[in-house]
Amino acid sequence: MGAGRPPLPEDQRRLHGRRMSKEGVSRRPQPVVAEPLPPVATPEALTLLEQAVWDDLAPLALAARTLVPGTAGDLKALCTLEVEMAEVLAARRLEGWTALGMGLERTYLAIVQRVEAKRRGFKLAPMGKDMVPPETPKDEWSEFDAPVQ
Repeated sequence: MGAGRPPLPEDQRRLHGRRMSKEGVSRRPQPVVAEPLPPVATPEALTLLEQAVWDDLAPLALAARTLVPGTAGDLKALCTLEVEMAEVLAARRLEGWTALGMGLERTYLAIVQRVEAKRRGFKLAPMGKDMVPPETPKDEWSEFDAPVQ
């Protein structure tokens, strides 16, 4: 009599992750259904090279669900950086190991870092983690989760 731990209040029990509340309602998170995203229009004032980069990256960003109308400007900036990076690399290769070439090398590395950061922001570059969440295994005991009548 009187032994054992007293029962926790409801708000603390929720924090401890019990499967069922006192009312018998399951606390298991419900699966999220992905809604289709609104289409994103190609921004104006893109050069031909930037448009080619946009055409390459936009479908990948849409598939990763990171390209929405609010992030289209960032993808446009990424396209501009990609083209600028290629131009600086071409100029660096022409200059060789001269003082100007070494200055272009520093510029090129700075642009590469910005491009990589923007690519990671759109989930277009590896970031050391699984980009696709692992499949959840089928719960073979799910038939016993329903409350007993």
